[in-house]
Amino acid sequence: MHINDLYQAAITGDKSAEKRLFALLDERFRRFVCHKVWDNESVEDIVQEALLAISRELGRIQIEKSFAAWAYKILNNRIVRHMRNVSRTRTVSSEDIDQALPQPPVQDPMLKVRLKDCLQKLHVVNHRYARVLNLHHQGYRAEEIGEQMGLSRNAVYILLYRARAVLLNCMTGGEE
Repeated sequence: MHINDLYQAAITGDKSAEKRLFALLDERFRRFVCHKVWDNESVEDIVQEALLAISRELGRIQIEKSFAAWAYKILNNRIVRHMRNVSRTRTVSSEDIDQALPQPPVQDPMLKVRLKDCLQKLHVVNHRYARVLNLHHQGYRAEEIGEQMGLSRNAVYILLYRARAVLLNCMTGGEE
């Protein structure tokens, strides 16, 4: 079941749906935060704070469009707050830099703009490619993406492969 469907069932008082909703959010939020914060303790704190905020507001507000988008916005706000707190409180020493994980090479400052342009071109070329990439990035499993789009798991993998190939071609200066 999709997050928005579980939300609709949960606000009508279905405790089972509410339990499944929070279990699903917990799983997806952990995957999402792990990509941004590498400290497991911080991941746990951020996810718990976001889930607590969502549970407090669940009965009080009515989400008109997408509960999933609203929930991820709550989570993202917690991540941003965590990052700000870490940058304010932590002083970096040369030892920390030496012990840090290897940093990616300095990238072209226009990379983000180029990526955004390529993603927009991808959406124009094939809307399904863009949707599969977006859902995969949000942490959905192939089976869940297939359910939402009416595709088999293998078809989802094929679309992901093709979407990545088109995106890579565009990013490296090729034509879409």
